[in-house]
Amino acid sequence: MDGNPAPGAPQRGGEPFRTLCVVHDPECSADATLVLAARAAFAGLRVDGTAMDNPHPRVPSMREVAIELGLSSESVSRGDAELRARGELSSALEVDAESLAARWQRDSRHRRVIRLPAAVRRLGLRSRPLLVTGLVHGQVDERGRLVLGLGFLGERTGLARRTLQRALQSAEARGALHRWVAPMGRGQLVLAPGPSETGAREAPQSGARETPPLEQRREPEPPGICAREAPQTGAREGASSTAKPANCKEARVGTANRRTCDRKEAHPPLQTGARHPDCLPEYVRSITRSARAR
Repeated sequence: MDGNPAPGAPQRGGEPFRTLCVVHDPECSADATLVLAARAAFAGLRVDGTAMDNPHPRVPSMREVAIELGLSSESVSRGDAELRARGELSSALEVDAESLAARWQRDSRHRRVIRLPAAVRRLGLRSRPLLVTGLVHGQVDERGRLVLGLGFLGERTGLARRTLQRALQSAEARGALHRWVAPMGRGQLVLAPGPSETGAREAPQSGARETPPLEQRREPEPPGICAREAPQTGAREGASSTAKPANCKEARVGTANRRTCDRKEAHPPLQTGARHPDCLPEYVRSITRSARAR
């Protein structure tokens, strides 16, 4: 089975296991499940609790488990503490084979089997993205993909929806898996191991930010410039450069001649309907005319 160590496993030459395999319990954290998978492989136990062929069981150190999983020592320490509290790990850090068999029997349809290839563990993922990636590897169909909604994926992993979405984003950013929405019904989430080939082809080679074309880059106009003189494109570009807007006078800004708008000339009081300050009010004129008539 996939739990067998590859030639030159850690017990023999320090090389990683080919694949770690374990059944995940939704009530168990990601740290505990991953640590159990690594310690069971070091103990020579398969996913169902049976012994491997030609096993070389031993109790690894915390550092060895962390290197095998690509996790931090703090994650391994939390996983060991939880497994000891659940009774799946002894005080001497020995894996209970009956606990592995009980997990295998509770998952009768094998919908929560976690498979972690060595290439995935070398990506340096955190516990939850690594758990989700392992579930995808363990549940793919014959076409190499997993068609499963976020709701069912949350039930199998025991993660909240937002936590699950963040784990998927982190795993996808590292190239551990890729996803898309298939046009089935309202849209079905599809996950597959490894990076997306389409995304890899479309990604820029250098990663440098492209510079916009010269005609798309515009410098901001200096203050005081008439808004009607903004540069225009197309056929009106030549006409706008020669036309002079009304109520604007020539003004020298720096060393170049610019046309600026004069507020008093642009909006004289007589054109806007307002009363000129030198004119008398209308009621004063009527009183003067009546007095003269008398």
